[in-house]
Amino acid sequence: LLFYYGIKNLFISHKKCERIGLAASYLFDQKIQRAKWYWKSKGIKFRFSGEISESKKQINNFLLAFGLLKSMGINPRQFKRPIFDFDYENKFTYFVVRGSKQIETEKSNACTSLIDYFNNCLKHIGFKIKDDAKSDLVDAVSEIVDNAEEHSKSNDKWTVLGCFDKESHQCNFSIINTGRTIVKSHKSLKERIGEFFSATEEEALWNVMALQEGISSKRTTDGVMRTRGQGMMDMLTFFNALRPKDSIDTKISLVSGKSSILIDYQYPITEK
Repeated sequence: LLFYYGIKNLFISHKKCERIGLAASYLFDQKIQRAKWYWKSKGIKFRFSGEISESKKQINNFLLAFGLLKSMGINPRQFKRPIFDFDYENKFTYFVVRGSKQIETEKSNACTSLIDYFNNCLKHIGFKIKDDAKSDLVDAVSEIVDNAEEHSKSNDKWTVLGCFDKESHQCNFSIINTGRTIVKSHKSLKERIGEFFSATEEEALWNVMALQEGISSKRTTDGVMRTRGQGMMDMLTFFNALRPKDSIDTKISLVSGKSSILIDYQYPITEK
C-alpha cells in the first residue's frame, strides 16, 4: 500500500505500546526497510518519524537494541524525554541467523546458535543444559528448520531469532520462513478433508494435526528420516520442563497462512 498510493510520510507510534512480539517486530521492521529501499531506488523523497513509548522503558530498550530504531539507525540521544536506559544494549542477549537451503552450513550454524542462546539464558538464573540434552535439542531445531526450508522456494531465506531480557528473565525466540503454508504443502490430504470444513477451519485443523508427534510427510520406517515428526514435540517438552508450573507466561505459537495455533500449557502434554 505504501508503494501504490503515493504516501509521502510515515509516522509510527509506540506511545501506548504495552508489548512487542519478537517475530512481529522483525517482520514489521523488514517491511519498513524494503519500503525505504524502494523509495530510495525511485528517488522519492520520504519523511519517516515516530514516537517511542511514553512509560515502558523495556519497550524503548528493545526498540533501540533490537527493534525498529536499531534497524533504522536512530540516534537515541535525539529524544527529548529519554525513557530508556543508555546501556540498553547490555539489557539483552540477542542474535539473528539467516539462511536458505542452498547452503547447508547455515542451518547447522542456526541450530547451534539457538541452543547456545537457550543455554546463555539459563546461565542467568544459575542453570545450564546438559551435554546430551544439547544434542537432542540440536536435532529438534534442525528438523524445524528443515521444515522451514522444505516449505520455501530454493532461494527463500529463513530466519532464526533470539532475544533474552536480562531484567525480566523473559526468553523469546522465533523461527520464520516464507513460502508454502502447511496446508498447501499437503495438497492431497487437503483435497480429501476440504469438503467437511471451511478454509480457515481446515487450515487450523491441519496445523494441529501437524504438531502431533510422528506426523511428517518425510518420515520413513528406518534410516535418518525415521525420527521426522518429533522436532516440535521435543521443543514443547523441553519448555514444559523449564517453565514455572504456576506461571501462565510460557507460550509457543505456530502461525501458518490464516491460522495461528497457541500452546499455553493450560492442558498437560499426554504421552502414549
